[in-house]
Amino acid sequence: VSSSVMAAIISTSVAWKGTSLDWRGAPHLRRQMITSGLRGHLGAISPVDSLPIDQAAVALFLTPTALGLYVVACAFTNLPRFIAQSAALVAYPAVTIRQGTASATDLMWRFFWGVTFLNVCGTALLIVALPILVSFFFGPEFTPAVQIARILLIGTTLMASRRILAEALRGLGSPEASSLAELSMYPWLAIGGPLLMM
Repeated sequence: VSSSVMAAIISTSVAWKGTSLDWRGAPHLRRQMITSGLRGHLGAISPVDSLPIDQAAVALFLTPTALGLYVVACAFTNLPRFIAQSAALVAYPAVTIRQGTASATDLMWRFFWGVTFLNVCGTALLIVALPILVSFFFGPEFTPAVQIARILLIGTTLMASRRILAEALRGLGSPEASSLAELSMYPWLAIGGPLLMM
């Protein structure tokens, strides 16, 4: 946390010195920036994506052996997330610059289906290769993690599709869509989480 805070302070100071912002030419710009940021804030910093809540729940309610298997399974779920994050860095500005045109919506769906296709293909390959990969990297005693990893990979692939769609919608001028999607997930998480751990 300290290193992130220091990096934020230093980069903001450097950017502030090199930029002179004049709000007089666009008096409503500051308000637009703040309201847009607030509407999309929850979706942009999704606690489920950024915090290992699932691992904390496993550690609290299940055995250390189960936690070890779960952590091994989680190690194989990064590919869909990396693809979606990388594409999101390109999708947001690419869609934003076309905002208000038909090509912006078309580009949003091209990013969404392209990322989803890549992730589904990558996930399918991983699901097939998991028994070999788990034994090779962690040893045969971690074979029970294969089934957990398969379930987590399917969930991560769906979350990656949500991520690219949320970023593209932000580019279209609808940052609140990701926050609404995030909020709608919590009731299901609160009900389904305890049921799935029984």
